[in-house]
Amino acid sequence: MNTKVFAMVAVGLLSTVSCTKNEKQQEENMGKTEIVDGNLQTQVVYKSEKGEELKVTYFADGDVAGAKVQLGTAPERVLKASFEGHSHAPTFTDGKVSWTVRNENTSGVYTDEKGEEVIYSR
Repeated sequence: MNTKVFAMVAVGLLSTVSCTKNEKQQEENMGKTEIVDGNLQTQVVYKSEKGEELKVTYFADGDVAGAKVQLGTAPERVLKASFEGHSHAPTFTDGKVSWTVRNENTSGVYTDEKGEEVIYSR
C-alpha cells in the first residue's frame, strides 16, 4: 500500500511541476519539465554552488516512480522511489546514492556513496 501511495504522490509532484505556470518567463524557461512520453519527462539540470551539474530525468515504471541521475560525466544511475524514513519529500535511491527533491523541484539534495550531501538548484 505504501508503494502505491508514494508512487501516486511522486507522479502527482511530477505532474504538478510540468503543469504549473511560473510567475516569471525566466523561471518557466529554467524550470520547464515536460512529459516526453507517458512514462518519461525531459531532463532537468541542477547545479551545485561549486558549479557541478546533476542531470535528472524523472520517470514512471508501472506503479513505481524513479529518477535517472547523472553527476557530471559519471555514468547515469537509475534510482527508484524510496519509502524509508518519514520525510514527505520525494526521495529516490539505488541503495548507494540518493536524490531528495526539495522546494517543489527547484532544488534537491544528492547524497553520494560516502554519505556526503550536496545541494543542487536550478
